[in-house]
Amino acid sequence: MKKVLIVDDEKIIRYFIKNLLEPHFEILEAENQKTCKEVLQANKIDIVILDLKLPDNDSIFELLNYIVKKFPKIKTLILSGIYDENISKEALSLGAKGYLLKTDAEQQLVNILKNMQLPQEIEIKSEGFKMEIGGKTNSIFIPEAPEYQRIYELALKTLSAGLNILIEGETGTGKGFLAQYLHKKLCADAPIITLNCGAICSTISESELLGCEKGAYTDAHQDRAGKIELAHNGILFLDEIGNMPLEIQKKILTVIEDKKITRLGSTKERSVNFSLISATNTDLKNAILQKTFRADLFYRICQVPIRMPSLREVPQAIPQFVKHFVDIYTKKYAKKFVISPQILEYIGSKAWRGNLRELKNEIQTMVALGFEDFLKYANTKTHIVNAETVEFDYKVKKIIGDALLKSNYNVAQTADYLGLKRTTLLKKIRSLKIEYKGI
Repeated sequence: MKKVLIVDDEKIIRYFIKNLLEPHFEILEAENQKTCKEVLQANKIDIVILDLKLPDNDSIFELLNYIVKKFPKIKTLILSGIYDENISKEALSLGAKGYLLKTDAEQQLVNILKNMQLPQEIEIKSEGFKMEIGGKTNSIFIPEAPEYQRIYELALKTLSAGLNILIEGETGTGKGFLAQYLHKKLCADAPIITLNCGAICSTISESELLGCEKGAYTDAHQDRAGKIELAHNGILFLDEIGNMPLEIQKKILTVIEDKKITRLGSTKERSVNFSLISATNTDLKNAILQKTFRADLFYRICQVPIRMPSLREVPQAIPQFVKHFVDIYTKKYAKKFVISPQILEYIGSKAWRGNLRELKNEIQTMVALGFEDFLKYANTKTHIVNAETVEFDYKVKKIIGDALLKSNYNVAQTADYLGLKRTTLLKKIRSLKIEYKGI
């Protein structure tokens, strides 16, 4: 069994990654640089998942450099709390094989392991990822809010017609969920290949994108399909496309226009047929003006733009997402978990700047630890500034007020429409000081 070393000073982060990988890997842990080096010297490690910002690091790349030089066969994945394009590029150029965000580590880790083309015995998670994306046993949840219903209906109609979709929206708003839904609906038995454009650098080899023939270069011991070819008859999902280096943009544009690739070391053109979904949380039109994104590529990928709303814009959908995530993680951890008024009060008090990703991660932690222990953990984290909470409360107040007016101030009907318990709605009306004659 392959050995994975998780290096992070936060125990809760090590716990979740261990829980994700443990069925198929032997997991070792280290909370600092000193322990990491001891574990590396005493064990044959295959993969290191490394947080660059450790308390005993003199520089953020110190431990990465040590691993790459002393243990060149180890595949190192970087783990970070925030995305930093410069750090990502530097880490990859130094020899890291991938860049993971802690807020979305589960999906990104599975995808990176898939793309690393590791030996068959550790590709179980690759199959699991495919099932998660389009498997018949996993339904894709769509809240009843009309905003989401319209988005998913338009996206399905657009991709069915063979048009390219650009999904726009803040980080964590569910752009990946939409891609999963489209894959399940249109081609569940075909592959969906995700290229995380934020975790690649301009030096990525053509063989990774286009594939290679045996003997094309020193380490090319067999024919190998590239990421684009693997998406044949399925979906190519270009995530975080706004962070794609200009050198790669040119290669991708050629493939999108011609729908043909030529493997490294070959003169034979191969036709590729795939549906294209791109996603971004940046303003690509502004990036064009800044000359960091190609205008011709933008118009190819954005035949139909689709914008995912932030949770601040659709707070009436939050209770539905909470129930959905609770259902997922109570099954995963085989635990009972009751959505209490205290939990709803906590959820309603947050601005959810990280949107669905933040909500999903917090619900997972609540279920795994229990709400009381979760609060102890949450109190050690940096909270959203008050201004954002005020903005959130303002929008909630407006939505509740509009719903009350629509139902002629019938509290039961309003609560049902918003997906809330009657007692929770009344508490919100009081706390937000919404004018209502029934109170």
